[in-house]
Amino acid sequence: MEYNTYYKGGLLITEDSQFSNDKYGITPELSTILQDLFFEINVNKVKSFTTKKIIKLIEQYPKCPQLKNYLAVAYQSRGERDKLNEINQQILIDHPDYLFGLFGLVTKQINENKFDEALTTLGSTLLLKDLYPDRDLFHLAEVLGYFKLVIMYYAGLGKLAEAEEVLQQMKEINKEHIDVEEAEGLLYDLRMKTSLNYLTNLNSKKKKRGINILENIPQITKPPKFNHTEINYLYANDITIEQELIHEILALPKQTLIEDLESLLKDAEFRFGHFYSLKDNKFLDFPLHAIFLLMELKSESSLPKILNFLKGDEEFLDFWLGDHITETLWQCLYKLAFNNTKALAAVLIDDNYYTFIKSTVSEALCQMALHNQHKQDEISDIYCATLNYYNASNFDEELIDKNYLGMLIGDVIDTNQKQLLPIIKELYEKDFVDTMVNGDFNYLKKAFDNLNVNYHKMDINNIFEIYENTTYNLGSNYYENEFQDWGSLEPIKADPKIGRNEPCPCGSGKKYKKCCI
Repeated sequence: MEYNTYYKGGLLITEDSQFSNDKYGITPELSTILQDLFFEINVNKVKSFTTKKIIKLIEQYPKCPQLKNYLAVAYQSRGERDKLNEINQQILIDHPDYLFGLFGLVTKQINENKFDEALTTLGSTLLLKDLYPDRDLFHLAEVLGYFKLVIMYYAGLGKLAEAEEVLQQMKEINKEHIDVEEAEGLLYDLRMKTSLNYLTNLNSKKKKRGINILENIPQITKPPKFNHTEINYLYANDITIEQELIHEILALPKQTLIEDLESLLKDAEFRFGHFYSLKDNKFLDFPLHAIFLLMELKSESSLPKILNFLKGDEEFLDFWLGDHITETLWQCLYKLAFNNTKALAAVLIDDNYYTFIKSTVSEALCQMALHNQHKQDEISDIYCATLNYYNASNFDEELIDKNYLGMLIGDVIDTNQKQLLPIIKELYEKDFVDTMVNGDFNYLKKAFDNLNVNYHKMDINNIFEIYENTTYNLGSNYYENEFQDWGSLEPIKADPKIGRNEPCPCGSGKKYKKCCI
């Protein structure tokens, strides 16, 4: 059978799902079973009946390696290490050409620091075509999955340069694939540890931060299908939505509700062009509703999807979030990342994020430290590592985000981390810091001496308080429309909008974001 193929990275690649089906004899019936199992394992908690069901299916379809792989995933999620090792070995014996069978073994070898064994498993040349010399065609998932294992191997050895080279190859093949994102996550600790100049190795030296959604995400016009029709309330209501509707939505089954809310964020990406082209549509707050509701549901597993949504560029983020970027978003990140500060720490050194998203992430970390004494050392370590990262790198002037570093240092001041002054001084001496944010270095030192930590501690609100405060503080345009409908009242006109990055009109000389905003 012929498949749609293309040649990249020295390999002939296909993304045709029928390729795997033909290779492993997967019938349409079995394909449906595998899809259902994927959802059950990755979305629902793995229960004992799930593993029993998979075992029965393996007996029914012994030639299908995917079933054994799903069983391995189920054992892993249940913490059954002995059974996991046993099934991984069985996959390699029964299906020696099944590339995904290597994953469990290589991961185990690397975790046990058995790098010679891992190299033998991956092939001495670390080239996929040398590992399988009799194969001419590979599926995209196989190629990127193998590269991810190689990156794990290099990261375990502390070989950042080699790992970065493999990551670049992955990006050249398909930069939007989930395996690329996961592979990059594997390198976070190594990048921070070595403080190497990662950003200067990027091909692009554009000052503009964030991803151009219209250029990088295929645009559609068809809305998604939801589990709950109540989700449509979020399309039909702006930030002044009635509390009763929010209560009604929060009462829906949690897991399927979370799926729908995550779909809303995807819809904001895939239909950005559609909504952006509409001349008259005031109800564009559904991504905000989704983030607020995921926060209230304590859906910590949704954090990666929210952070991925926040990778958009300034135009995309201003369209969907506006002033919420600096005013309310930090509370959502505070709650969803409270037990996963590492995810926020990764954003602080990721140039894929818009300046004010990174500063909002820093704000969330800052408030964690101010509200929770037991988190202070953890947050201090993150700020120290981030400043060291920038200080140890030889950025050229096109790459450095001086405004962001100024705001980051402002949060360091607010959390009273005076021990970081020597690093901050070096950043100032390199002209890496925008002095409009906190003043020059001498002024900054005085700020530590006059610090009142409680002054910078902000309230942590629930979803209804956030809606109420948001409507009051950011919703003047909503009230303006109401008053214009009442003939007896003068219309309220909103003040001209001041950009977050512009000088504050109070005359302080500081940026608006760090002054009167």
